[in-house]
Amino acid sequence: MVPAVLIADADPELCDLYRRFFSHHAWQVRVAEDGLDCWAQLRQFVPQLLILDVTLPWGGADGLLAVMRDDPDLARVPVILTSAEASPKPHSGQVWPPVVQALGKPFSLTALLEIVRSGLGKGEPVSRKERREPAFPDIG
Repeated sequence: MVPAVLIADADPELCDLYRRFFSHHAWQVRVAEDGLDCWAQLRQFVPQLLILDVTLPWGGADGLLAVMRDDPDLARVPVILTSAEASPKPHSGQVWPPVVQALGKPFSLTALLEIVRSGLGKGEPVSRKERREPAFPDIG
């Protein structure tokens, strides 16, 4: 199986750009345009990576990170935060699930891919029913 990324951003053009870029680099891509859709997708499968816009409508980054933190499967999913702010941070100051990088928009997709490759590697997506162990070791 190919690795999976879930992209949660309200901008459909940006989501399409992410989708084409990651698909070109052999990733399965799912997109959520709001926090409720993101949460619904996370309940269906556990991706190897979540790219999450800080100001995502209907839950935002803080809300999603909070519910992910309470789920043992989701608590290990690496998260890359994005925002129109120069240095995005979750408002609550939480870094669990592991926020591995925060990127201010606009950013280079090549730089994003390098972050993904250097920090995450390529694992395999697993349905929640099949999941027995985290797809990634702890990222420090």
